[in-house]
Amino acid sequence: MEKIYVYDNHEAAFSTFYILLSWCLQSFNNDIIIETITVGEFEKLEDKNGIALFMPGGSSRYFQEKILKKDTEYLEAFVRRGGILSVSCGSAYWLSKELYFERHDTIFNKPTNSGNLVLFDGLCKGPIQEISPGKFSPDPENVKIIKIISKNGETFVYYHGGPEFLGDSSFVPTSSYEGTKINASGYKEIGAGVVLFFSFHIECTQTTLKPFSDFYKKQSIIKKIKALPENHSVSVLKDLYPRLKNYFR
Repeated sequence: MEKIYVYDNHEAAFSTFYILLSWCLQSFNNDIIIETITVGEFEKLEDKNGIALFMPGGSSRYFQEKILKKDTEYLEAFVRRGGILSVSCGSAYWLSKELYFERHDTIFNKPTNSGNLVLFDGLCKGPIQEISPGKFSPDPENVKIIKIISKNGETFVYYHGGPEFLGDSSFVPTSSYEGTKINASGYKEIGAGVVLFFSFHIECTQTTLKPFSDFYKKQSIIKKIKALPENHSVSVLKDLYPRLKNYFR
C-alpha cells in the first residue's frame, strides 16, 4: 500500500506535528498508510511505496540542530526520484537559501539549513507585515485567520509567522492572501519530484484544533478559530496539492 510520512518534531518549539498527523489521517483515503518518521529514520524514504513526506511547523533551528546530514541526503534523493515534500512555516524557513525572521526578542538573518540542503533558492522573510504587522510573538493572540485564494476556490487559514517567498524564479504560486499580491503557497519541481511550500498551516481547522482547546482557551482565540472551516474543501486542496489530488477523500 502507498504511504504518506509525517515528520515527528513534537519536542520542537511551536511544533504542529500532532495537528498535522491528525489532518493527514482525516484528509487522505483509507487505503493510504500514514506513518511517522523522525531523526535517524529518513531511510524509510527509500521505500518505493512512499509517495509524500509532510513536515510540520516549528522552530527552523530545531530542524537544523536535529536532522542529520545523512537524513537530508535521503530526503533530497526521495524528492529527486519523484517524491512529494510538503513544508510549512518553520520547515519552509529551514530549506531556504536566505532567511530573515523578526521575533519579539531578536532577529534571525542567517540560514538554518547549515548548508546541508537548500530547496528554496531565495529568501524566506517573515512575519509577513501586510498580514501580521510587527515582530513574531509565540502568544496565540498573535495568530491571524486570513482568507487565501486558489485557482478553484478560497478558504480561511491559520497564519502564525510564516514566510513570504521571494527571489526563486522556479517557484510556482498556488494561492495568494486575499487583498494582496503575496503568495501564500506554491511549489518547485526538483528532479522528478516536487516541493510544496506553505506560509500558513493547512492542517489547522476547527476539527483538528478541537483537541487542543485548553491551549486556545482565551475567548479571543476561540472566536478566531471559529472562523476556520471545519475542513478545507477538496477543490482547494487539489489546487494546493496537484500531485496528490486523487488521494483526498
